[in-house]
Amino acid sequence: MIERISKDIIAEELPVFIDLAYQIVKTVEHKNKRFDEAYFGWIKFEGSPAGIAELEEELKKDENVLRYLIVKTIRENTFIAKKFTGAKVKEQEEVVESAGSPLGSNTTEEVIVAKSDEVLDKAIEELVK
Repeated sequence: MIERISKDIIAEELPVFIDLAYQIVKTVEHKNKRFDEAYFGWIKFEGSPAGIAELEEELKKDENVLRYLIVKTIRENTFIAKKFTGAKVKEQEEVVESAGSPLGSNTTEEVIVAKSDEVLDKAIEELVK
């Protein structure tokens, strides 16, 4: 359907079979069918407004399409990471002097000690402010 209205497919992700977050009911051949699983995929393409209206009418009639969403966006790559990494909390470091250093008595040995409870409390306080 998309190839008929657009010659320029910019990006796509092939459909993947997934469990749906909630059950979808669709009328197929005058009967309600319930779906708990479905294929999910997307296509980014360029098309005219008239072509988009034609595509939408065809998607409404297609019994194999449960849901669809047509969104106007920019042509450039707008991908984001699949998993949100969140804010990273920096760990505090502590320098500890070693009394019996094999390199001599004038050297110091750096030992990294993560004070995770203190760091976590401080990060929470900064977020609450």
